[in-house]
Amino acid sequence: VAVAPSNAQRVYAVVQSKAGVLWRSDDAGATWKLVSTDTEVNQRPFYMSRLAVDPADADHVFAMSENLMESTDGGYRFHEVTGAVHQDHHDMWIASGGSRMIEASDGGSPISLDGGKTWDERYNTARGQIYHVGYDLENPYHVCGGLQDNDSFCGPSDSLNPQGILNADWRDVGNDGDGSWVWPDPLDASLVWNVGVSALNGQLGIYDLASRQNFDVSPSVRDTNGIALAGLSYRFNWEAPIAFSAREPHAAFFGGNVVFKTVDRGRHWTVISPDLTRNDSLHQQQAGGPVNFDISGAEFYDTILDIAPSPRDARVIWVGTDDGLVQLSRDGGHSWHNVTMQGVGDYGRVSCVEASPWSAGTAFAVVDRHFMGDPAPYVFETTDFGASWHSLSTGLPMLQYAHAIRQDPRNPDVLYLGLEQGVWISFDRGAHWASLQLDMATAAARDLRVQPVANDLIVASHGRGMWILDDLAPIQSLRRAQASGDYLFQPRTSYLFWRWWSNGYGNQAGECCAPEGEFVGENPPAGVAVSYYLRVPLAEPPTLVFLDSGGHVAAHVAGTNAAGVNRVWWDLAEDGPVQWQSARDWNKGPSEGPTIVPGTYSIRLSLRGRVLSQSFAVRPDPRARWTSLEYAARHQIVRELDDELSAIDVKLNALDAQGLQGSAAYRALTSHPINSEDDLAYPDGLRERIATLLLALGLSQGPPSSAHLHEAAAIRAQFASATRM
Repeated sequence: VAVAPSNAQRVYAVVQSKAGVLWRSDDAGATWKLVSTDTEVNQRPFYMSRLAVDPADADHVFAMSENLMESTDGGYRFHEVTGAVHQDHHDMWIASGGSRMIEASDGGSPISLDGGKTWDERYNTARGQIYHVGYDLENPYHVCGGLQDNDSFCGPSDSLNPQGILNADWRDVGNDGDGSWVWPDPLDASLVWNVGVSALNGQLGIYDLASRQNFDVSPSVRDTNGIALAGLSYRFNWEAPIAFSAREPHAAFFGGNVVFKTVDRGRHWTVISPDLTRNDSLHQQQAGGPVNFDISGAEFYDTILDIAPSPRDARVIWVGTDDGLVQLSRDGGHSWHNVTMQGVGDYGRVSCVEASPWSAGTAFAVVDRHFMGDPAPYVFETTDFGASWHSLSTGLPMLQYAHAIRQDPRNPDVLYLGLEQGVWISFDRGAHWASLQLDMATAAARDLRVQPVANDLIVASHGRGMWILDDLAPIQSLRRAQASGDYLFQPRTSYLFWRWWSNGYGNQAGECCAPEGEFVGENPPAGVAVSYYLRVPLAEPPTLVFLDSGGHVAAHVAGTNAAGVNRVWWDLAEDGPVQWQSARDWNKGPSEGPTIVPGTYSIRLSLRGRVLSQSFAVRPDPRARWTSLEYAARHQIVRELDDELSAIDVKLNALDAQGLQGSAAYRALTSHPINSEDDLAYPDGLRERIATLLLALGLSQGPPSSAHLHEAAAIRAQFASATRM
C-alpha cells in the first residue's frame, strides 16, 4: 500500500489476485478501482511487491518487482525502467522534490538525480551477500565466494597493488546466476569448482581460469523448475554443497538428497549414500498457490546442505540436511547412520557440520531454526562419532541464529562461530563465548574458514562482503600470553613482495587513490605483523627493535601501549637516512632505508625490565627470479648510497643552522633545487646525483647493473672530495 504524499486521497495497493494486480483509490480508501492487470507490476509477490509514489506527482508511481516498473498516468500503463541497475527490486526512497531517488535491488542501491530517467551506481561500500567462502593455497592466496544473484568470484587476499584490491582483480568464475559454493581445486588452483543457480538448481561447474570456460559437471541435469520434486530420484538445494577429501587425492563430493562422489573432476559420479533426508513428499510440492506458483529452486527441501569429510580419516564423512538431520558414514559411504542430536525441534537447517581437524570422532554442528519462527542459536559438539552431543550455546545472544562454526587448526580449544549479526569466538571449546566483531561491519556471518598457510580467518558476510582477520597467532596463544603477563607472539613467515600498479600507472592519481566511484578492498599492510600482549597499559609506547641474523640492528618501529593484544607492522625496510630538514617534502630524502635481504630476523621488545624476543623468517618474493646474492648486492649499494645521503644531509642541516647556504661547502653538496621543476633546470649536484641513482635502483628488487656500479663509484669519489670541504 502506498499513499501519494502530494494527495492523501490517492492510495495505491498492489494485490496478489487473479482479478488484477494494481488497485487505486481516489477517496482515501472509500472506493477502489482496478487500474492494471499487468503481472509485470507484481512478479514473484512473496519476494517483492512494493510501491513508491513521487512526492511531487500523485500520478507518478514506481512498482518494485522483478523489473523496476514506472507509470506516469496514475497506474494505468507501466513501462520498464531499463536504466535501473540489476533486477529484483525491493524498495525505493524518493526525496520530497521527486528528483532524487535511491533504489534497492539484489544488485545494490543505484541513485537517480533526475526522477528516474538515468541511474548511477556508487561503489563506495562493500555490499556483497556471500553464501560460502573458499580459498586456494597460492601465495598470496585467493578467496572465493558465491554471491546472492551475482554469480561467483575469486580475488586476491593481497593484490600487491598500492591502490588496494580493485574490482579488476576479481574474476567471475560462476555460471551466470546466483552463486553459493566456490572452491579452487586442491590439486590445481586454476580450476575452480562452483555451485550456482543458472539453467538448473544447484548447478555444479568447474571454471578453467586459463580458457575462461565453465564446464558443467552436474551429476544430474534434470530440469526441476516448475514441477513438484516428489518422486524424483534427486533433489538439489539452492546451496548444494561441495567438499574435498583431505586424505584421498582427487576425491570430491557433491550433495543432493544423496551424496555423490567423483575422482575424475566430475566426468563420472558414484552415488555413495541412500537418501539422507526425511524425504517427506509433503515438503516436495510446488511452492506457492492458490493464486500463483513461484518455483525458483530456493524453496526446495529435503536436501543436503553440508558435507564434511574428516581431515583425520578418509572413511569418515559427516552430512547436514535442511530438514534437521546429521548423518555419518565411517566406512567411506558404504553405510550411513542418523546421528542427529536430541532436544532440538524438527526441521531446522543443519547448515554447517565441522569435522574436527584434531579427531575423527569429533564434530561440531549448527542448527538454524529461524524458518520455524525460532531465532535462537543452536550449536553442538560430539566427541564420540555422534553417539552423544552437548550444547555449546550458553552465553550466545538468543535472537541470533547460527550459520557456521570452525575449529582452529592450531589450537583445538579455539572455536569461531558465525551468527546472524557477526562473528563470535570461544577460547575454551564453547564453554564461554565473546564477540570477535572488532572493526567488521555488522552483518550475517554466513561462512568462515581458516586459511591454513597464512593462518588467517576469512569471513563471508551476507551483506557486507568478505573480511579477513590477519594472523591468528595472538588468538591461538592468548591463554599462554595471559598467563605470562607480558608476551611477544611468534610472527609468521613474511615475504619481500614487490608492489606495483596493476592497472597502469598514470591513469589514476598516483598510488594514493583508487579509480573514482569504485569500491576498493584493503590489502594487508606490507611486511610482517608483530603482535604482543600487555597485562596492563604502559606509561609510554614501547619501541620494537629488529635485528638481522648477525645481531645488527636493522630497524626500529614504534609500538602501542594498550592493555591486551597490540599489533604493529614492520614493512621490512631498514631505518631511513637522516633527512634534509629545510628542503620541501618532495626533496627531504627517503623516509626508510633499503629493503632487507631474505633471511632470519629477530625482534627485541623491552617491557618492564624484561627483554622479550622472537625470531622469524623473511623469504624472497615467490614471483621474482633474484638470487640471495643478488638481493644482497642490491642491499649493499642502496645502503652505501643511503649512508652517503645521510652524511650529506647531516652537513646540510648544520650549514643551514649556521646560515651558510651560499658557501662553497654547500654548493659542493647540492644544486639546491627548491621545487621539483628546478631539479630539471640545473645540473645535478652530489646529492641529486645520489637521488637519481636511488630512483633507478628503486624500480625493482634486482641487483645493480654494471652501469649502476660505475655511477656509484663516481659518486663515491665525488662524495669523498665534497665532504672534505
